[in-house]
Amino acid sequence: MRACLPLAFAILLAACDGGNDGGPDLSYFVGSWTLVGVEDDTGDRTADLDSLLDAMTVSFTAAGAFTLLVDYTQAVNDGGTADATINGTYDLASDGRLILSTTGAAAQFGVVRRETEMDLSGSALVLNQILDTTVLDVGLMGTVVLTLARD
Repeated sequence: MRACLPLAFAILLAACDGGNDGGPDLSYFVGSWTLVGVEDDTGDRTADLDSLLDAMTVSFTAAGAFTLLVDYTQAVNDGGTADATINGTYDLASDGRLILSTTGAAAQFGVVRRETEMDLSGSALVLNQILDTTVLDVGLMGTVVLTLARD
C-alpha cells in the first residue's frame, strides 16, 4: 500500500469534472505553500500531523501545474513509508472551488483566501489516502481544513 501512495491518491479522488472556460485568475495560488494547520470534525489535528511530517508543501505554477510533496519524518521513513510527490494540474470551478487533478481523477476543495495564508477544505477520505493512514493511522474525520502559509 505504501508504494502505491500516488496511485491511491489518484484513484480515491472522486472524478469531479470542473473545467473553467472563462480563464480564471490563478495568480493568487502561484508560488509555494506550506501546511501550518489541520482541523477536522474532531478539532485541531495539527500536532498529530506534526509528529509524522517534516513538511507538506504544494507549489503552484502560473501555467496551472502543481506539485505536492509529503515529507515524512525520518522515523516514519524508517518504518517503511517513503516520502511522496504528487504532480498534477489545477483550475478553479465556476463556484470558486480549487480543482486539483492528477492522471484520470480530480478533487475539489473550498478555498478561503487571506493575504499570506489560505484554507482548503475537503473530504477526510482524500487526505487520509494522501497520508496513507492504513500505515500511519492519522484517522482524519469528516471535513478537513488545511491551513497553508505562503512561503
